[in-house]
Amino acid sequence: MSFQTMSQLSDTIRGVLEIRNGAVRVLAPSSVRGPLLDRLTDTAVFHEKSEMRAMARWIIKMIAPEMGVHLSSIQPLYMAIGRGEVSGFTVPAV
Repeated sequence: MSFQTMSQLSDTIRGVLEIRNGAVRVLAPSSVRGPLLDRLTDTAVFHEKSEMRAMARWIIKMIAPEMGVHLSSIQPLYMAIGRGEVSGFTVPAV
């Protein structure tokens, strides 16, 4: 179930996440996993308001490193394959 308002989101993360000066700090990692992350994800994908989707996405991106998740892309590998710099293997699409 998505967060319906910024106020509801703010109330729910109080004591779990701290947002200050454009940064997010995880205060209670075990409370992030499970229902809170599920609601952030649902909001990031399905909320009708773009501001709510954007805020949820930003929070997820900001907390990921603190939770041991490091975002990356294999785009540079695809580009190198396209330029013929690497070959001899396939890359599964996941």
